[in-house]
Amino acid sequence: MSFRVCEDKVIIEGEYRVMSSAPLNGGLKVCNQIVNHEARSGYEDVEELFENSLEIGDLSEVVGFITNVDMGNRFVREVELEEGYIKVFLTAGIGKSLETNTINIILTTNLSLSDTGLLNLFIIITEAKVSALRELDVIYNGDNVWGTPTDAIAVAKEGKEEGNIDFTGRATEIGQETFNSIKKGVKESIIEEDGYLPDRSMEERLKERNIELDELIEAGFELFETEDEIELEYARKDVKKKLRKYLNDHNIHFLISAGFYLENELNQRMKIKEDPAYLITDELLGINIAEYIGGKMALFNFMRYDQSKPGILSELGPFMDDIIAGLIAGCMTEHFG
Repeated sequence: MSFRVCEDKVIIEGEYRVMSSAPLNGGLKVCNQIVNHEARSGYEDVEELFENSLEIGDLSEVVGFITNVDMGNRFVREVELEEGYIKVFLTAGIGKSLETNTINIILTTNLSLSDTGLLNLFIIITEAKVSALRELDVIYNGDNVWGTPTDAIAVAKEGKEEGNIDFTGRATEIGQETFNSIKKGVKESIIEEDGYLPDRSMEERLKERNIELDELIEAGFELFETEDEIELEYARKDVKKKLRKYLNDHNIHFLISAGFYLENELNQRMKIKEDPAYLITDELLGINIAEYIGGKMALFNFMRYDQSKPGILSELGPFMDDIIAGLIAGCMTEHFG
C-alpha cells in the first residue's frame, strides 16, 4: 500500500476489495486506487472531476470521494493488531451548511475480511461517527446532527479476493480499535475544521438552538415599563452582563443542559407536544434557576414570565421556555433588587 498526499487530494494505492458508499464506484468493488478529492468549487460531473485530476481515462478501478474539507486537516491513524493492522484516513466538516460539508472515512486493513466482515466494520464506523457527533453536541437548525447528506465510508481489505473473517463487531479487536480510531478522528477533525469545541460556552450552545442573547433581553424588558431612556439603556446593558455571567456559571450550565436532554426526551420518547398542566418538572427547573440567581424575590418574576411568555419564550418548548424564563427572571430581579 502507498499513501500520497497532493494539494487537493489523498491517494491510496494498492490492490483492494472495497465496500463503500463513495460517489464514484460505490458498492462492492475491486480497485487499485482510493481517492479523497477536495472540490471547494462547484463541479458538474463526478467522473469528469476525477478524470481531469488523475489524468486517466479508465476510472473503473478507482473508488472516489469528494469533500470541501482542506486536505491539510486530514486525520490519519494506524493501529497494530495481533494479526495485522488497520489504517484510518478521514476528513470531516460540519460548518454552517450541512449540504456543502461532508465526513469521509476510509479504513484499510491487511486482515482477510469476508464481505460480511467488511459490512460489519461499515456499521461500526457509522456508530463511531454518530457517537463523536453526540459527544460534541453538534446542532443544526436546533436539532442534533448525526451526519451530513453527503457522508461516505469505505472499508477496504488488501487483495481483491474475498477473505474468510466474518466477525468484526465491537466484541472483536478490529471492531473495538476501529470504533476508537474513528470516534477520535471525527471529533478531532471537526474541532480542527469547524472549531466545534466540546467545552464551548453555553451562550454558543443556546445560539446553535436559535436562542440569541439579544432575544432574551427583548423578552425580559417586554414586561418592564419606564419612560427614562437612560435608565432603560443602563438596565439592558447590566442585565445582558448578568446573563453572560450566569451562563458561565457551572450550576446554571448543568440545569440548562438538563433542559436540552429533557426537551428531547419529551418530544421523541413521550410524544408530548403541548405543555400539560400535570407537567411540573419544567417549572421546577425554571424556579430553581430564578431563585439561584435572584433569591426568593425572583419567584414572583418567574411566574410573570412563565404566564405571559413574552418574545422568544412563546416559541420554545415546555422545558426550555421555563428554563429561559427562570434565567431572565433571576437576572432581572438581581438588577432591580
